[in-house]
Amino acid sequence: MPDAMQWLVGIDWGSEKHRLCVVDADGNILHQKWVEHSGSALAEMVDWLRQITGDAPERLAVGIEIPRGAIVETLVENRFSVFSINPKQLDRFATVTHRPAPRMTSATPMC
Repeated sequence: MPDAMQWLVGIDWGSEKHRLCVVDADGNILHQKWVEHSGSALAEMVDWLRQITGDAPERLAVGIEIPRGAIVETLVENRFSVFSINPKQLDRFATVTHRPAPRMTSATPMC
């Protein structure tokens, strides 16, 4: 699958730190990580994601709940495909499909 996305990253955005979860195309959890909201930590995050992809950022899709900001700009500048996912739309989708939207708590496993 050379032209397809091979990895998916979900980012739970926070004002001070972010939770990242990397899964493969089959949905298997590969990595989980906390990233501080600082320039150096975001640079380390990019390096970490590049290691996962073998320096092929176009093969990794990122889902995050905000459409802008330092983390989004950093990812886009480094050629990662970023998709903003509105949490309210996810709730509406869950209502239409009759599936409950996942809820995160401190006890919830990261992925």
